[in-house]
Amino acid sequence: MRYLPITIDTKNKSIIVFGGGEIVLERVKTLLETEFKIYLVSDKIIDELWNLAKENPERLLIKEMIVDEKFIFFDFDYCIIATMDMKVNAALENRAKKNNIPYEREDILSESSFNFMKSSSIGQITLGVSSDSNNTSLENIVFEDIEKLTNSYNPQKFDILSKIRTALVRKNTPNIDEIIKNLYDDEHINLNTYLNNINVEAKAEKENNMADLKDYIKDLNKASKKTSLEDLKKELKEEKYRK
Repeated sequence: MRYLPITIDTKNKSIIVFGGGEIVLERVKTLLETEFKIYLVSDKIIDELWNLAKENPERLLIKEMIVDEKFIFFDFDYCIIATMDMKVNAALENRAKKNNIPYEREDILSESSFNFMKSSSIGQITLGVSSDSNNTSLENIVFEDIEKLTNSYNPQKFDILSKIRTALVRKNTPNIDEIIKNLYDDEHINLNTYLNNINVEAKAEKENNMADLKDYIKDLNKASKKTSLEDLKKELKEEKYRK
């Protein structure tokens, strides 16, 4: 396996996409599920991409222009190369390497620095599939099965179990993974009620801790005043003897 499946933070990141065909359409659809700001440049752009730009004017910016072998680009975090001209793609690939911009080239395997994954999500869990051979046909066959799998789960149940796990972590509860699995398997437990009970207990515990803290501070203040009074008496007594 050459490409390690990892996830990257797309917040405040930009990506430039060269090309305007069907492959680019699939890439852009996936990119719009992230927080990337997408810049697309091509002389030929299919209608579906224009429609996506109208639906996402702040996320997808399209520039219709000719991209040749002398095209210069920089200051982007990532790059996708998918024009219909292999010579242009090769030139763009060299430019990306020169500017240290991670890129994926779509027409051949090449030396792409990352490999796009088709992904499907259930709540905060994402499953993906990719191929080191750029064989999108095989990827699509496997991905259809993955989508069937993800669609068989209840995303609302996943979301509330994630909230329950967060609440249990805050309480420093032991055996959290086992608890979550049991909650998932047991259909008779109302997860919303379970989460509400955790939050009520956490609130009560917080209030008790605050009360204990106030009592502790109060005791410290009393001790401080007592010490100060004793010190004052001692100083007065010493002053009397000196006279």
